[in-house]
Amino acid sequence: MKLFNVLAAVFSVMILLVFSSCAETTSVAGEAELVSESEILTTPGFEEWYQTDLDAYSPDPSVINDIKTVFDADKHKFVLFASSCGTCVGDQSDFAIMMKIIHEADIPVSYYQLYSIVKASYKQPYESRFSLHFLPSCFILKDDEAVYSIADTMIYMKYKYPDAVPTYEQLFLSGLLK
Repeated sequence: MKLFNVLAAVFSVMILLVFSSCAETTSVAGEAELVSESEILTTPGFEEWYQTDLDAYSPDPSVINDIKTVFDADKHKFVLFASSCGTCVGDQSDFAIMMKIIHEADIPVSYYQLYSIVKASYKQPYESRFSLHFLPSCFILKDDEAVYSIADTMIYMKYKYPDAVPTYEQLFLSGLLK
């Protein structure tokens, strides 16, 4: 019986740690918050992993050149959502990878928006255009209409074609071609 009590106490502490580690740090309760990349670099949660993951990724230069060619500033825009608690929701490095691709493709800041959001179910300003299912996520808008979800497509590809998963930059290119 004593062992059961000890195990129950340990389990309770583990549950408490999991929930407290995912505490809201950057968003107003229940809403996405528009942020700049410089704010991300200094936000608790993001600051612990973002720059390291950003620096670690090396996208394929030929696909980046294709993205540069296809990107149309008169038509395209990117909307990204990420949680500062990257290890709690999705894969934190995916957000840094997406941002690295945007940087390498020389996409101007005025053509992408970054939102800090704790849960995919929280309110976000594009609810009438698309549903947010996963964090992190990146949507490509063409003429202000959502035409592609990079996160949804990546999850589908990993499930459907586990031996032929595309790179994120390949998904960016596919989305821009829609």
